[in-house]
Amino acid sequence: MKNILKEVKNIYLVGIGGVGMSALALLLKDKGFNVRGSDIFESYITDMLRKNGIMVDIGHKIEDMGEDIQLVIYSSAIKEDNPQIRFAKDRNINILKRGELLGLLCESSNTIAISGSHGKTTTTSLFAYVLKSLDLDVTAFIGGLPLNYSKNAWLGDSYFVVETDESDGSFLFIKSWVSVITNIDYEHLDYYKDIKRLKESFLEFASNTKYKVFGCGDDLNTKEIIKLVDGI
Repeated sequence: MKNILKEVKNIYLVGIGGVGMSALALLLKDKGFNVRGSDIFESYITDMLRKNGIMVDIGHKIEDMGEDIQLVIYSSAIKEDNPQIRFAKDRNINILKRGELLGLLCESSNTIAISGSHGKTTTTSLFAYVLKSLDLDVTAFIGGLPLNYSKNAWLGDSYFVVETDESDGSFLFIKSWVSVITNIDYEHLDYYKDIKRLKESFLEFASNTKYKVFGCGDDLNTKEIIKLVDGI
């Protein structure tokens, strides 16, 4: 995929109050982009974003987007008929899904990608905490707000610890250095339809790993994937 981030400066996130979208907004701001976004409700996340210097509009109003937006990001919770998405399409503004953008951010990093049906946020938080405790200046993308940090994402210059999202298949945009599978359970079958397709998706995710895949050997579905990719 072409890395559009090399060509833009002004980015608007539709659904910025979501936990994953807010983490993207924080990383983009830390990277020097002009970041703004919208959501339908005020929340502790929108408060956190404003405290970190990111403007949040309440409501999906076209007039809030401005004329200088070069890239629009949206999550799977945002429908294609959203007025801000329609506006971006009508103006031929670049549009990416959340997972696509996260994949681009991971491209130039030694990414440690955390996946699984349960325990992703805890595991990602622990990885980030341990690496920071070892005085490594890690980048982190966490799908929740850890109790010992004031935000759920920050920019560093070593490893990139990222919580992935299998619910809509978007974790397949991540090409990681190391990946972790905590477990594979009967979840998101509205998207995958059956457990076979879910496991096939995790196998593809694991196969995108450059170095090594680690998984929980107590979980039979995970153990099956680990064996196929010569993981641990």
